[in-house]
Amino acid sequence: MITPLKKTYLQVFLVIGIVFFFIINFNQNARLDDDYIGEQVYWLLKDGKVHSNLIGEFGNLGIDEYQSVFHKFLVYSGYGITKVFGWSLFTLHMNGLLYAILFLGIFYYYIKNKYKVKWNDTVLLLPFSVLLLTNEFQEFASSFRPEIMQMTIGFISFIFLDKYINTKKNLPFIFSAIFAGLAFLTHLNGVVYIGAATIYLFFFKREYIRAVIYGLISSAVFGLYFADILVYADIPYFIHQFSDDPSLAHSDFYWYSPLTKLIGEHERYYSEGFWLVFTVPLTLFIILTFKRLKKQNPFLVIYTFLAMILFGLYAYTKTTKYILLFYPMLLLLFTESFQILQKEENWKQKFSSIFVLICLVSSVGFMVQLTVSNIYKSKDWEAYGEKVESIIGSENKILSNGNLIFDQIKNQEKIININQFSFFRKVKGMEAYNFEELIENTKDRDYEYIVLDNQFKKAFDVKDSDLQETEDYEVIHNEDDMIILKYKK
Repeated sequence: MITPLKKTYLQVFLVIGIVFFFIINFNQNARLDDDYIGEQVYWLLKDGKVHSNLIGEFGNLGIDEYQSVFHKFLVYSGYGITKVFGWSLFTLHMNGLLYAILFLGIFYYYIKNKYKVKWNDTVLLLPFSVLLLTNEFQEFASSFRPEIMQMTIGFISFIFLDKYINTKKNLPFIFSAIFAGLAFLTHLNGVVYIGAATIYLFFFKREYIRAVIYGLISSAVFGLYFADILVYADIPYFIHQFSDDPSLAHSDFYWYSPLTKLIGEHERYYSEGFWLVFTVPLTLFIILTFKRLKKQNPFLVIYTFLAMILFGLYAYTKTTKYILLFYPMLLLLFTESFQILQKEENWKQKFSSIFVLICLVSSVGFMVQLTVSNIYKSKDWEAYGEKVESIIGSENKILSNGNLIFDQIKNQEKIININQFSFFRKVKGMEAYNFEELIENTKDRDYEYIVLDNQFKKAFDVKDSDLQETEDYEVIHNEDDMIILKYKK
């Protein structure tokens, strides 16, 4: 029966997604946290340990001397790549891009073999079309953040556990536990893979000893997290930095906090943009097919929901990027439930097809928006830094956009991230400074210059009246995207 959704449509959307993949990932502008996490790799290369001068002064945690809390496996993976190819924004982005390509290959291989389909089957075309039109996947595929790397490693753990459940062989079981531990080592959110697997084995398969062994193996792998801590510091030092971390310190915890967090977890999935047009049809499809879906693939259904529930119990923000933790499994649920509906009554076939088309068409619009935004935000930081350096020299301590670490400023340790006075104050539950407050709270430090680009002119609400010489500073350069203030000592 002819329905609104044909393979040809999916092939067109897949090609569009591939085109966006090349456009977005060859636009090498600095992205979220490239400076902050990238600097950790820089110091690991230079000093053999991680620390941060960009935000080292924030919170008085000793981060400028040694940073014990960071995305360990991500940073060491970045260290390996930059050790070979040199430290730069491009090589840092290469880390995410390689894991994105690895994921695409593994995802293809898994679906092709699991469902015994050819490359042009709907079971392959649908999840890949949606994936490549997903903002967060495209945005983080070429950035130095842990999401894509963790998604890839976590999905490998899922695949091996699936294989163990079907074959009862020891090797897939061990590999699943190892990769779950590596996912945890990549980002602490990865604990959901360990939790979902052990709970599934213990309560749903009643393999009590296996569940314990799985937890021990994955925990042993995660134990590598503390290796450098024991070399450069100790556990109390780690606890101090972890408990007072700027991104956690504003979170009040009560005995009922996990429950309230879980109750509000819907905000993550139904709040904005792409995720709204994906999760609404996904939810409807699952409701309509749940019994058959659970009978057809109980492991996929139970494991995914366990992981989502566990994450909802402890996640401290509702940011959508963390959906990537379970996104491969959600895409499989989306595809399987859609396939079930396509074998049902005529209205269900058309209903499901129309919702998929709405999702795909809307996703193209969101991808256009993302692409334009990336192009608009892109900046040649090398040229920008060279210009700053030509004005103030290279032997000065400056407060600036952290992305200047990717330019030609020779003494990188002289750059302090101005973001700690705006964004980091917000995540700590404090209001960001306006311009007057910024000056008041930095004038007695040993900064010699403040460099404001358009991003931070807006963040600190800089007005023309602020750019007059005062007893604290003088403006030595003023153009649209570069204001340089020199402190009077």
